[in-house]
Amino acid sequence: MELLIIVKSSACNCVSHNTVKYIVQKAYEEKLNIKGIFFRYDATSITSVEMEKRSDLYGIQKTYTDLYEKYKIPMYVCGGDLQEKGISVESIEKSFTLSGNAELSMMISSCDKVLEL
Repeated sequence: MELLIIVKSSACNCVSHNTVKYIVQKAYEEKLNIKGIFFRYDATSITSVEMEKRSDLYGIQKTYTDLYEKYKIPMYVCGGDLQEKGISVESIEKSFTLSGNAELSMMISSCDKVLEL
């Protein structure tokens, strides 16, 4: 089974981000394949290197970069949403890949389950 996780919650919503972490850990215990984690809307700010300057919120980005390193889950961020937030493409942290709605649509159509948080 292939799973796609779409994160829309802002960095301030710790409950949603802890839920994603829990889901990823359980999915790997159950031998499920996570196709990727896609950051949209308010969640795009999590992907910026500027997050390091916000010590109160940097832990959220660290949660995702740790998941990337441990499980090798592709992490995608929507370029259009970055632009709307005024975040430059050059400021994306190296664990995240610039993507868009076309790639998101293709991933959704090829997955068995899609979770949005």
